[in-house]
Amino acid sequence: MENDTIQTEVISPIVLHTAVETGIQFVREDYKKRSAVKVKDGRQTVHVYHMNNVPFFENEYLSWENLNCCGGWKFDDKYLYTAVQNHKKLVATITVETDSPDKTVVEKTVENWNLDLHECDLSISPDYVKNGDVYWWSVIVARKGTLNDFFDMEEITSAYSLQGMELDREELQEYFSVPLIDLFVHREMGFDFNNPRRTVKSVITGLAFGYPLESTVSFIQY
Repeated sequence: MENDTIQTEVISPIVLHTAVETGIQFVREDYKKRSAVKVKDGRQTVHVYHMNNVPFFENEYLSWENLNCCGGWKFDDKYLYTAVQNHKKLVATITVETDSPDKTVVEKTVENWNLDLHECDLSISPDYVKNGDVYWWSVIVARKGTLNDFFDMEEITSAYSLQGMELDREELQEYFSVPLIDLFVHREMGFDFNNPRRTVKSVITGLAFGYPLESTVSFIQY
């Protein structure tokens, strides 16, 4: 593949998002055939996403802001407490640390997030015990419904095609039809968002966590 990000000068750097709390910026740079989105911490570039130079796919549940939650650089984790109920993403996974094995302690913490459980499903489960006295709990918040309720599958497959990727539509539709809470909590169809080895599983994980489609393309291809 011709690497025109090296051979051609940048055409038009565009700031896609700036995190007010941390100063992290996402900057798009377009070249003749390819584009790059650089994650910048001040003058330092901490990550680069690569994709074709085509119009970026837009949806209210996808944003570069959500990539701050992927764990690759500093971010304000309080964003995750309200991101799902504020329609910024479909699924959030949050680790809550306590000094007690009592689940009600976590439930009281989660109550302060003011979740609307008419619109969201909630799961709280033990995750890890550290040094015998620190307890980590896995909290998953998911909007009620399936991916079909929030995305047009044909638009998704077309956008991936523009990025040079042809998705298995039959497999994609199977995952699109499963309630989000069943995918991310009950692991329906063997789905594991912590280890999405296959292309379609990576696509599903990206859509649910609100990551820009182009960043998932970069993850799969690079």
